[in-house]
Amino acid sequence: MTRGFPKSKDFYAGLMFASIGVAVVVIARDYGMRLGGYIGAGYFPTFVGGLLALVGFAMMAISVRKESDPIEGVGQIRPLLLVLGSVIAFALLIKSLGLAIAGVVVVIISSLAGWDFRLVRTLVLSVALTGLSVAVFVYCLGLPLRVL
Repeated sequence: MTRGFPKSKDFYAGLMFASIGVAVVVIARDYGMRLGGYIGAGYFPTFVGGLLALVGFAMMAISVRKESDPIEGVGQIRPLLLVLGSVIAFALLIKSLGLAIAGVVVVIISSLAGWDFRLVRTLVLSVALTGLSVAVFVYCLGLPLRVL
């Protein structure tokens, strides 16, 4: 039995996770650890990046041993572009219009990427998520963000 390069979704998802995790660990080396009585700025990103890399390597190993869904072509570019566009719209709108408007816009645009878009459900979700974001980031954490 000959085995070629894995062509499963799980293998490539694991490769992506492992790559991002290793990159985070490498970048976090410059932040300083200070492992004594004080935990430095590099401790948390190194820990999370290491966990992400471990999960990625585990996914790759499991996908080689078991049969999983094969990778299909990148035929569905619309959802990718809509989600990416929503993130770009959020970045462009957050300073000028505030968190409330930018949050609603990002949820509406990214929900258009799905196949079962419903306007009322999307509006309710966008208002709820934006309200939660304003409560957590502006009022609880005290981040200096414009609300409106």
